[in-house]
Amino acid sequence: MRLLFLVIIISISLTANIFAQNVSAQKYFEEGTEFAKAEKYEQALDSFRKSLNHSKKDKKLESKIHYNIGVSYYQIKDFKAAEKSFKKAIKLDKGYSQAIYSLGLTQIELGELNRAELLFRKVIGLDEKHSEAWFDLGMVLLEKEKFANAKIAFEKAIEYKTTRLAEAQNNLGVISASQGNLQGAIKEFQKAFEISDGKLTLAKQNIEFCRKLRLSELNKLIASN
Repeated sequence: MRLLFLVIIISISLTANIFAQNVSAQKYFEEGTEFAKAEKYEQALDSFRKSLNHSKKDKKLESKIHYNIGVSYYQIKDFKAAEKSFKKAIKLDKGYSQAIYSLGLTQIELGELNRAELLFRKVIGLDEKHSEAWFDLGMVLLEKEKFANAKIAFEKAIEYKTTRLAEAQNNLGVISASQGNLQGAIKEFQKAFEISDGKLTLAKQNIEFCRKLRLSELNKLIASN
């Protein structure tokens, strides 16, 4: 069965909040953020490091800086460096859910699906309505062919209004098709296509594939002379 499911869409972003009392750290932090927004990640990293040097051992502040350093490394696809930075951010602030979530995304890039699953579950433990963690948990479970659990995760992502609503709906269709429920799969794909206002062409491709597969299966059942 050649059904297509969505690749993981990275939803990783910089933090813009920092403690204003540290003027030098604030200056370099804002400078780094502007560089990152302009996709000048090497310059951003330089500014964030300078911000870190002026942070005066403020744990909350350093955690945010390490997080943004991790995001910058992630964007230039240095995933091992990103992993290290996110871990530093979490060590300084154990409840930093966005850093934990971003570390989970990094584990996917490093091929560590079991670790990614644990991290997304940890995020959900901190914030049950974290729709993006539910979505990415679903992607990991789908990759591991744990279809029943993946279905629950995508349904939760939809319930909590993920930014990838159409993609989640499409993936529910993939699960239905994988379990042999082609009619149910077609309905899910149709919903996905409608939700996306016709932009999710993958859902349309999956509808056509399931219809052809159904017709093929029906033809096998027709008696012939």
